[in-house]
Order: sequence, then structure tokens, then C-alpha cells
Amino acid sequence: MKNEPFFRITIPCHEAAGNIIADIAHKDGSLKVSKRGSLKTALQSAPETALQIIKEIRNNPNITLSEIAEKIGVSRRWIATNIKHLQDTGVVKRIGPNKGGHWEIIA
Repeated sequence: MKNEPFFRITIPCHEAAGNIIADIAHKDGSLKVSKRGSLKTALQSAPETALQIIKEIRNNPNITLSEIAEKIGVSRRWIATNIKHLQDTGVVKRIGPNKGGHWEIIA
């Protein structure tokens, strides 16, 4: 096996985020690998996406999944998957109906 170059990145997170990033990245069966991607890429992008989603919700609690996807530059389905994980881990909560409701950050 060849020695492949690599680098390590430390991404600072606000302490209010807690361990949600690890929970999202390591939840059993929660991440599906795309045909073009790899599991490593999927695991690395999930925490970053979760933080971006939280940031967008803080900026605008009435934001839609489509608007978040457009701002972050990923698919609406990817946002929906990550929002589901954030809801399952008790980080965000939807208050009210899909139309006319808003997001609330719990953790």
C-alpha cells in the first residue's frame, strides 16, 4: 500500500452543538453512500451540513427546506435527511404545520 498524502482539519464548533455532529455521522444506517461518493466523504460532509442547517435556522426560523438547500448548495433531499437526524437527536423541532410553521432550535 502506497503512502498517500493526507491532512487533518479541526473544525471548531459552538459548545451548544454538543455531540450532535457525532450522533449524526455515526447513527446506524443513517448515511447512504452515493454512487459517486464514498462513506468517508459522506461522513465528513454530514457534520458540516448539520452546522450550516442550524445556522440558517437561527438566521430565519421560517426558512423552508428548499431555501436551506439553495443557500447551502446541496439537494433538498440531503437537507431533509439531515433535518430528520437533527429532529431525532433533539436539536431542532418543527412548530406548527409545514406551511406557516417555524423551526425551533432546542439544544
